[in-house]
Amino acid sequence: MQLGVITRLTTSGSRTDFPLPNNNALPSGITSGPDGNLWFTEYVGNKIARITTAGVITEYAVPTSGSYPFGITTGPDGNLWFTEIGSRIGRLNPNALPAPVPLPASILFTVLGVMLAALFSFFSARRAASKVRQA
Repeated sequence: MQLGVITRLTTSGSRTDFPLPNNNALPSGITSGPDGNLWFTEYVGNKIARITTAGVITEYAVPTSGSYPFGITTGPDGNLWFTEIGSRIGRLNPNALPAPVPLPASILFTVLGVMLAALFSFFSARRAASKVRQA
């Protein structure tokens, strides 16, 4: 298992590996961004990264130390939204740096994934309760 690679597979079965700068980054979530690039989280690297169709990788440090970013999605507002361990959500404007977004104190679970619905409702998955919550 390679912990620091993004792999592109074509419909014909051709495989191309793109090594990350940190070989142990453990890429987790991945999404298509509003800029036409793919954006992904680096769980161990504590970064959000962009990869172009040519394979050029740019990394952005998450400002919350030890946040272990996991899930990522593109919102209808044009921002990228990602989850952090410890019940936190982060936002990244593709033209700026990542920023944490505080959640209500009543949310006491580990946020694993995030999905933004068409009307900008926020859904998150809770590991311990095996539930999906809409905020």
